[in-house]
Amino acid sequence: MTRTLHHFISTTFDTTSNLFDDAASLTDDAVGGAGKLVYGSDVRVTTNAANVVPKKGWVDVVVHGTEDGKAFKINGEIVTPQQLYNMMLKGGYQQGTRIRLNACYSGSLENGAAYQLSKLANAPVVAPRSWLTIHSGENLMRKGSFWVGDGLWWRTFR
Repeated sequence: MTRTLHHFISTTFDTTSNLFDDAASLTDDAVGGAGKLVYGSDVRVTTNAANVVPKKGWVDVVVHGTEDGKAFKINGEIVTPQQLYNMMLKGGYQQGTRIRLNACYSGSLENGAAYQLSKLANAPVVAPRSWLTIHSGENLMRKGSFWVGDGLWWRTFR
């Protein structure tokens, strides 16, 4: 049996860092946040989740994305956008709240996982087009700064 870790954390961290390196990001202040939903128990998911800095008015969803950009992976199991959305609702997500989808490749397709999630949630979803790492604040990167592979950055789905 696969154990799925998912929870909703309401946070009020005070940050002033730029949480996106892409023109698609919204410009509201990065103070507080609507919360964080984390799906998976492996070290990459839990580390990225620990390093996410909340952004006001957004819910951060931290989960593995599949390389084809069509689904998600939780503890080795493939999960459809509909299944993830159902889990999000059970975890406290409110439909219409903007989503930062911290899932590799989830924004790589016009009608892929991020697009499907945006339609289900009736909300904007910002997702990486390639792989994603969220830094811890060590070395040259600030805590919560994102690095998306291949220079392809983020895409917004509405």
